[in-house]
Order: sequence, then structure tokens, then C-alpha cells
Amino acid sequence: MKSASWSESSKLVAVVIDEMALKEGLSYDKGRDLIEGFIPAGKQLANHALVHMVRGLTEKWKQAVGYFLSSGPISAADIKVHLLECITRFKDVGLKVVVIIVDQGSNNRNLFQSLLRCTIDKPFFVYNNNKVILLYDPSHLLKKEVSHTAIFINTFDKLFNRFNSCRLSSGAQMEYALSETSGHLEFLQKMLPWIRSVKSKGN
Repeated sequence: MKSASWSESSKLVAVVIDEMALKEGLSYDKGRDLIEGFIPAGKQLANHALVHMVRGLTEKWKQAVGYFLSSGPISAADIKVHLLECITRFKDVGLKVVVIIVDQGSNNRNLFQSLLRCTIDKPFFVYNNNKVILLYDPSHLLKKEVSHTAIFINTFDKLFNRFNSCRLSSGAQMEYALSETSGHLEFLQKMLPWIRSVKSKGN
């Protein structure tokens, strides 16, 4: 990577980390005379890969720079080791890592909160005198918010339909007038905890 002639702003980068599941399998590399498909340190078959990609913050470029195989999801401790190694290597070639971007997987949350001691008030850590910001992938956050909104709307729609009908019978469950045997009261009892949990955005 030829970054020596770049401007200082062009050397600012983000590191994106993502893990993916792999199908277990073995293959023979005739050129190197070895069998591939195992994790590097052991005889277990690899079924996950942690991929690191670097991309410019002020320039339009990106490059996958490494992957790490594991049997099962990689631990937060191992993610930290690979991450710090990447930051060091990027610094060696003149790049400055400004932000780390990951999804909200449990290992990533553990990495941020427990191992790197990051909080809402301090969403960064310092390594080799370099301040690095930690960020959850905005696209994943948006999808999660959309999912929660859809569930909220669907639940309220069910409540509305249960109590907005004057028909004595209907093919749809409880979309008819309330009675002692209609099941509405039991449904409402089950929904009360959810109703009480609903809060406005300002609360």
C-alpha cells in the first residue's frame, strides 16, 4: 500500500470488521502440498471467518486486508488481538485508524464494553497514543429500529382490531364484539405488561 505520498487527511481510515459463517469442508492445494479447511492452530474444521476491511474516510477506496478462521464464533479476546495487530500494521505503513465499525453481535459488544472499556460517554479507546472511535454499523442499527417499529405497529394493530368491531362473528380471531366467552379479556390480560412497557421517546 503506497501511502507515503498521500496527504494527511487521505491517510485517515476506518476498519470494518464482520464475521461470517462458512460451510465446513476440506480441499487439497496441490501447489503447496497441503490440506485446507482447518483452523490455523488445531485440527478442528473452520466454520467461521472474521474479515477485516479498511476504507478511506476522505478518499473513495476500500480493501479487504485479512481474514481469520475459527471453529465457532470467534471470541472477543481474539477479535481484540487481531484488531490491535491491524491498527499497528496500518500505522507502520502510514495510515491512521480513526474508527472501528462492527455489528451488534454479542462478541463485539463484549469487546467494546468489557475489553476496551468503552461506554456511551466514552465511545473510544487509546492505543499507541492514537484515539480510536468505536461505532456500531449504522445499517444494522437502522434495520433493528425498523424491525422494532414494525413489531410495535403490528401489536397495536391487533389491539385496535380486537376492540373495534361490532360484528357478532368473524372468521378472524377475536375480530368481533366482546363477550364473556370471546377471549378478549384473556387477550387483554396478556397484553397489559406490554402496554405498560410502552414509553414515549422523551421518557
